[in-house]
Formats: sequence, C-alpha cells, structure tokens
Amino acid sequence: MFDEHGGFYDHVPPPQTDDPNPEFRQLGFRVPAIAVGPTVRRGAVVSTTFEHVSIAATLKSRFGIASLGRRMDAANDLSSVLD
Repeated sequence: MFDEHGGFYDHVPPPQTDDPNPEFRQLGFRVPAIAVGPTVRRGAVVSTTFEHVSIAATLKSRFGIASLGRRMDAANDLSSVLD
C-alpha cells in the first residue's frame, strides 16, 4: 500500500469504521493498493473497501491469529484477491 495522496482531491467521502476511540473512527481518503504474489488472482480488479488493518484481518482469517480489537474485526480481509 502506498499511503501518500500527494495533494490529490478525492471526490468520494471517506467511510467510517468501528474503533473504541471515536477520534479514530474516521478513515482517511482512498489509497491505491497492488497485491503481488504467487497466490494472488491474476488480473483481478477488486472494488471492496479495504483499510490498512485489512492485512491483519487476512492473517486472522487465514491463520487464526487472535483479534487485535473491534477495528480488525470490522475490516474486510484480502481473501477476495487471493486464490
């Protein structure tokens, strides 16, 4: 993931997520992500909303690691881009 907007305007308002701290419920604007690896679906374009904690959510769903909190539980995992 590349988390640098470079000053570009995004016409889509950022969504909110579940977080125990109200100051961290508002997500930032969208950032592009590219998934690369031997188990990534070739040529797939996915429009699912992910956030940075989606990586941890994927580890939780694939390997059964313990949840780190409500935000991780609410995040979409990256299973839709993996074979």
